[in-house]
Amino acid sequence: MNQNQTIEGATRPKLFLAVRIRGTVGDNPRMELALKSLGMESKFNARLVPGNPDMLGMLRKAKDQVTWGELEPETLEMILSKRAEKSGPGPHRLDEEFARLHFKIQDLGDLAKQIIGGEVDLQRLWRAGVKSTIRLHPPKGGFKKSTKRPYNSSGELGYRGREINRLAKRMI
Repeated sequence: MNQNQTIEGATRPKLFLAVRIRGTVGDNPRMELALKSLGMESKFNARLVPGNPDMLGMLRKAKDQVTWGELEPETLEMILSKRAEKSGPGPHRLDEEFARLHFKIQDLGDLAKQIIGGEVDLQRLWRAGVKSTIRLHPPKGGFKKSTKRPYNSSGELGYRGREINRLAKRMI
């Protein structure tokens, strides 16, 4: 399987980063169910989402609460090293030892490249003890646009493509 999958002539990436921007007050039940299925039950939760049609449908359903886009390896490495958490006893941050022990990879940068390339499956990452939900900080400097409007209409919500990397770096 290659980096991008082709559906009906259009290419789509295998991995997205989805970040919940708005809170829970006033959610309709269908949107709450979609957000719960995505694993983003509270504000500023993020999740690595595979680019399959089912997950994209849930993201589109939750577009009034969530922003998402394609993730770059450098941003994923920062997320894994600074914000991703392991479950169980011991230190909860990921490090090079974790990558060597569970994936036989020398550092987190190579692990990030392999996750984005599709060589390491997200399910394998979660089975290794990494929590699927990533807790982020509010963005440094605040949101630049309205959190009530879509991204392509002077807002912060919905699909934003590669611009998710800039937002994620400010939230780490």
